[in-house]
Amino acid sequence: MTSIRTLADVVALEALPLSDRHFPVSTYDLLRRSAETWPGRPALTVIDDPRAFEVSRRLTYQGLLEGVTSMANLLGELGVGPTDVTAYLLPNLLETHIALWGAEATGIAFPLSPLFSPAISWLF
Repeated sequence: MTSIRTLADVVALEALPLSDRHFPVSTYDLLRRSAETWPGRPALTVIDDPRAFEVSRRLTYQGLLEGVTSMANLLGELGVGPTDVTAYLLPNLLETHIALWGAEATGIAFPLSPLFSPAISWLF
């Protein structure tokens, strides 16, 4: 990782073409790289009940990658492809992230807010 401390550091970094920066090519690639680098570290933590905030559920980077891969494989088996849209309506849970990244790895993810109101249903 490059330290940026001066204007000269910024100029040098900006001179490097994006293709030479080895960025992930997709969110799935980002998750894969993270699981390779930090497999046992927590990737996501969700507190299901704010009254019991000491109790949380966690997914490691490896667990997140496995869940996303399973979801992507399931959607692929159901015929979802790169131009297909997968919509889902979920609150903020660990499973929501698996659905989001799995749908994005397979095609196009379309999250719907659980706060969706029939008053704006004309949008769909």
